[in-house]
Amino acid sequence: GSGTGPAPGDLDEGKMSLMAATASAQEMQYMQQFQFYQQLQVQEAQRRQKNQTQMPSRFKDNFRPMRLCKHLLTMGFCRPGQDCTFGHVYEELHPASPDLPRDYVSPRTGGSTSMLAEQGEIPESQVPDMRLKKKKEMCGR
Repeated sequence: GSGTGPAPGDLDEGKMSLMAATASAQEMQYMQQFQFYQQLQVQEAQRRQKNQTQMPSRFKDNFRPMRLCKHLLTMGFCRPGQDCTFGHVYEELHPASPDLPRDYVSPRTGGSTSMLAEQGEIPESQVPDMRLKKKKEMCGR
């Protein structure tokens, strides 16, 4: 090789790693937005608890969605808002939902979330793992 520029293979690899880095950065941003949204929900729930007012469920007849809202997860907002039929917070999900972290404890059934809000942080385990989903989408499977 005379060393006059990168081989064609290197260029494709560079493009791929740039695309992967971009996707990864976007994903991180979405997750941060989702974490922030969850923190707001925790604080709101605590405020209600202090005032002893239980907000009625958005869903009719004790319906509990099995899945989290994909729009909220990927874009950080959901157009239908209160009319959305998917869960916007873990508390709304059905206890058998695959989107619930294994170690999630519902505030309704026990487990203190007040410690979390004071620290202003949501543990990594309570954030849905979107990395695998993204990889599957990128691979087209």
